Amino acid sequence: MPDYPHLTNPPIAEAVFDIHVRELASTERLETFVDQAKVSFPNVMPMNRKQVEISGGENLEVTGTTTAVGHILWNESQTRAVQGRLDGFTYNVVGGYEDWKSHLDDVRCMWELYSACMKPLEISRCALRYINNIEMTLGPDVATYFQGHPPLPTGLGSTMNEFFMRIAIPIADRQAIVSQALRREEKATFLVLDIDVFSNRHFESDEIWYEFEQLHNAKNKCFFQIMQPDALAVYK
Repeated sequence: MPDYPHLTNPPIAEAVFDIHVRELASTERLETFVDQAKVSFPNVMPMNRKQVEISGGENLEVTGTTTAVGHILWNESQTRAVQGRLDGFTYNVVGGYEDWKSHLDDVRCMWELYSACMKPLEISRCALRYINNIEMTLGPDVATYFQGHPPLPTGLGSTMNEFFMRIAIPIADRQAIVSQALRREEKATFLVLDIDVFSNRHFESDEIWYEFEQLHNAKNKCFFQIMQPDALAVYK
């Protein structure tokens, strides 16, 4: 694995750990998970799936059904969340990112509780998503901050006020979807670098932690290949 630089103050706005399972029908088991998880994540909100159907000719008729699919539970400070769903489990780190190992340990702890309660028959997907907000000065050449931006046609100069770009990249046996956008605020401009890496295949329960390590390596490869070293100096 390449020796990437360590960032003591990384520009991570949110990290998402996601595990999909074959959808289960046991709402009773899900309630058991929620009851136990809310000891550490006391703010509980339902998650619903809504299906809308549109029918008719000149007089359109819109009907819909709402189905309960799980719950999202937040800690007191609203910086960590656990999603327990019939089709899987998600752990969110929102602000206050600490370090990879401690967060993965937290994910593992909550997953083991989910797995013990839900007893999933099959794990079908592992995914890791990091959303970064990187402050920058909007100047004549954004390439001083990052690579891979959309080029401007000849004759239109070299300054961009806004852009959005999304690319899908295979990395070994995994996939990465990288989205880049400029977000302008009154006094600052940010590059929003959204890196979503995932594997869609069958996993045994004890395999997913090795897989998350590989997804983390793929995420780092995307991040450090896109960002210019000088742009990261402030985060070291």
